[in-house]
Amino acid sequence: MPVDELILKLIEALKWPGVALAALLMFRSTVTSLVSRAKSAAFGDKSVEFAEPTALAIEQKKQTIAVVEEQPPSQEAPPPPAPEAIVPFETNLKATLAQSHASDEVKIAWLVRGLAIEQIRRIHETNYRIILGSQIALLLKLNTGATIRLSDARELYEQTKKNHPGLYENFMFSEWVMWPKNVGLINFPDIAETSPVTITPAGKDFLHYLVETGLTGEKPG
Repeated sequence: MPVDELILKLIEALKWPGVALAALLMFRSTVTSLVSRAKSAAFGDKSVEFAEPTALAIEQKKQTIAVVEEQPPSQEAPPPPAPEAIVPFETNLKATLAQSHASDEVKIAWLVRGLAIEQIRRIHETNYRIILGSQIALLLKLNTGATIRLSDARELYEQTKKNHPGLYENFMFSEWVMWPKNVGLINFPDIAETSPVTITPAGKDFLHYLVETGLTGEKPG
C-alpha cells in the first residue's frame, strides 16, 4: 500500500482517540524506545459547559497552569475489550497496519502524530467552553501581528467591563489576562503595563480550530 494512502487512512481512523491509543499500545515495545511517556494534566477529561458568562469567569479563576508530568515506562496490560461502537474502527485500523509495508517506526510516528492532534483538539474544545468573547477578541488582535502590550489588553478589558459590569465586578484584569496565558494561548514576560503580549503557536492553532469547527460566532463576555 502506498505510504500516502496509509497516512490518509491512519489520520481518518485516528479521529477516535481510543482507537489511536489501542493501536499505539500494539507497538508499545517500540514506542518505549521512541517517545517518553507523558500525561497531560492541563484539564484532563473535564468538559465544562456553562450558559452564563459569569460562570465562565468563575471557572477561569479556578484554573491553574497546565502541567506535564513525566512518567517512567511501564509494562502495560492490553486494553479491555472495545465498546461495540469502537470495534469496526479498531478492526479497520489493524487491517490497514497489517497491509502496510512501512516500518514500525513509521507506523508509530503517524499514530503518535494522530494522537497528539486529537489531544490538542480536545484541549481546544475544553478551552472554548470556558473562554470569553473578549479573550477571543484579544487573540484575534494578536494574530494580526500588531504590537500589543498589556496596556492595550487592559483597554479591551475595560471596554468590555463597561458593557458587562455584572460579569466583571469580581473578575479582575489580572485574572482575565492570566487565564489565556495559563492555558498556553498567549504569552507575556510579566504583568507590567508595557509588557509585550504575543500569541503562541497553540493560540494560533486554537483560532484555526474555531474556523474549522464553525465556532466563529460571537461569544458572550
